[in-house]
Amino acid sequence: MPLLHQTGNLPRKEIFWHYPHYSNQGGAPGCSVRSGDYKLIEFFEDRHVELYNLREDVSEQRDLAPDKPDLAGRLRTMLHEWLARAGAKIPEPNPDHVPPDKP
Repeated sequence: MPLLHQTGNLPRKEIFWHYPHYSNQGGAPGCSVRSGDYKLIEFFEDRHVELYNLREDVSEQRDLAPDKPDLAGRLRTMLHEWLARAGAKIPEPNPDHVPPDKP
C-alpha cells in the first residue's frame, strides 16, 4: 500500500518480463527489463532490442537503442543473466514451418 499511496519505495531496482509466445492482441515473443526510467525489450524472432525512456516517452515511440548502445548492452546483459537464473525457456524457430503465404 505505501507504494500505491506514493509514500514508500519498491525494494527492487529492476523488473523483468518473459513473454515467450504470441498473443491475440498482436504481441510478439520477447522479454524485457525495466531499470529506473529505462525499459529494454528484446524480441525473440530476430533478437533485436528496443530501448525506451519511460519518464520522457511513456508510449514507447522513440527507440533509443541506436543512440545509447552502452546502456542497451548493459540492460541486455542484465536481462540475459536473469533469464538464465530463472531457467526461462527461449522459443526456437521450427525449421519445418512453412508460412501460410508460401507454397
